[in-house]
Amino acid sequence: LAFQPILDLRSGRIAKAEALLRLTLPQAPGPAVFVPAAERHGLIGELGAAAFRRAAEAAARWSRMTPLAPDSFRLGVNVAPRQLEAENFVETALKICAEAGCAPNLLTLEITESTALEAPAEAARRLEKLRAAGFRIALDDFGAAHSDLDRLAALPADLLKADALLVERAASGAQGARLLASVGALARSL
Repeated sequence: LAFQPILDLRSGRIAKAEALLRLTLPQAPGPAVFVPAAERHGLIGELGAAAFRRAAEAAARWSRMTPLAPDSFRLGVNVAPRQLEAENFVETALKICAEAGCAPNLLTLEITESTALEAPAEAARRLEKLRAAGFRIALDDFGAAHSDLDRLAALPADLLKADALLVERAASGAQGARLLASVGALARSL
């Protein structure tokens, strides 16, 4: 598990971090290859649970080491589609947090927009239970696919994370920057 810092551009300080699965072997494939392979072979549940456990342990350790206000730092953790679909995912997440000594409010669960929109009623039910338990919910890769804004508005999300391609386009010109600014306005209004 690697931890990617997320900076507050105004202050230059680390405001958050994201826990990311990475293979460190030479010539190892990136996550775009190994995560789908783990899903195809039925390993994503076990792999995701191990990553979630290590992230919860790290968040608990960091919260004990520094006198942070409850909402001043969160660690993002990706949740694979099969994890979210598991009937016992909410209970498993809470159990892992309890065992790690991690308050759920230290974690932001990142679910891809496409995963949340596949079965929006069921996803909304599970995400609402997770939010009620204290987790924050982020819709990741927003704008990567065709968005259904009506269904998206019904999801209990705290944060929209723009797809990397949208951010890349924003850096390359005014039209891309306007598109990304529009996504930001949409996120704030939702």
